[in-house]
Amino acid sequence: PPRSTLFPYTTLFRSQQIYEATVKSDKHSIDLSLSPEGKILSIEKTLLPSEYPRLMVPSLHNKYPHSTIKLVEEVWEDDKLTGFEATIITANKKSVEVNFDASGKLVENQKK
Repeated sequence: PPRSTLFPYTTLFRSQQIYEATVKSDKHSIDLSLSPEGKILSIEKTLLPSEYPRLMVPSLHNKYPHSTIKLVEEVWEDDKLTGFEATIITANKKSVEVNFDASGKLVENQKK
């Protein structure tokens, strides 16, 4: 059976108390955000390279040539896949977070 470890903690987000927990297994790390009532607000799951959306890697390398992918997370909110977040190291060694929609298409208006 897979082994998992739970790492709980609390935080404030927009003046609301949010409970966050990280569940780690051999292959994945899953971050959960929960309301005080226990409702899951969001899930961020790390993906293995074999799980990356098909459209993501070519569009990422077109926008950021010679970049290295450090981390890709699948993002769920309100029980719906809302997109993906990738953390990359650019050719000039800067760490950048890049967002993708639920189909894996690059979101052009990136937050800086």
